[in-house]
Amino acid sequence: ADRLVRVQAARRNKESRLKLARGISAQTATAWVRLGNARQALIAAERGRAVMLAESITVRTALEALQSSGREHLVLAYEAAATRLARSWARFDDGDDPAGGSASGVGAMFRNQAQIDLDAVLESMRSVHGLETFMQRPSDDEVFARVIDAASITPIAYLMAAASGGTALTVRTDGSIATTDLPQLTDEYVVAAVSSYVSAYNDRNIDQGRAAAWAYTLDETLRWLGEAIGKTLLDLWAAEGIRRVNLVPMGGLGLLPLHAMWIDSASKESPRRRYLLDEIDVAYLPNAFAAGPARPSIAVGE
Repeated sequence: ADRLVRVQAARRNKESRLKLARGISAQTATAWVRLGNARQALIAAERGRAVMLAESITVRTALEALQSSGREHLVLAYEAAATRLARSWARFDDGDDPAGGSASGVGAMFRNQAQIDLDAVLESMRSVHGLETFMQRPSDDEVFARVIDAASITPIAYLMAAASGGTALTVRTDGSIATTDLPQLTDEYVVAAVSSYVSAYNDRNIDQGRAAAWAYTLDETLRWLGEAIGKTLLDLWAAEGIRRVNLVPMGGLGLLPLHAMWIDSASKESPRRRYLLDEIDVAYLPNAFAAGPARPSIAVGE
């Protein structure tokens, strides 16, 4: 997904490329798990999460560092070049060619020149100490190290569905990775659950009947999440003494209230619900990159 988006400067073009790549990272990560390679599974999962957010943070941090170090000319050059490229996409996306020629040909010419101009500015920025890898695709080793570092204080659990059953990747504080099969967590079930959940939520204020339907759908969704995810992971985390977890839900799972999932108590004599949040302190992350400082620092030298 990050390869598709890095060549696009306009936000809507990036979004369209990411829509094409939707689900690829989860499917790839699951395939690596099936092959017994947890490290590559983790890298695939992290690469596909919150791509535009990570890029936005990186760009903002770099521009602020350049500004504070007296390199405002590079900031202005980057903003101008990025704007020209974005406008070249917007201007010719709908066949707008004021010269009356081939819109696709003229658009390609403008976009290519705008991309060349932006690349030249990026090279100038990378010549500054501290920005050598600015807007370049990180290596697998760098992605893996970023995740391990982010999980060094609080474990991170990536949750993903797949066509033949889902997977959880729990990155422990010692850097080891636990892979957990979640056979009920299929793409089909997740899509159905999200569809029912969102529809019932949107209609909940129409009348009393819809309000009751919303309450029922919410409870059923949380029960299903408990069956598909909760029991397996609660047993794993309890056995390892894990009391806090940062969740990275992938795909449609990010729309569901995972922290409120529940499972039935094993004792029929004393039935009760075990809610995930009652036993585990849960937080959400868009990706491991977001687990770093609120404002990542880039030391720009001379």
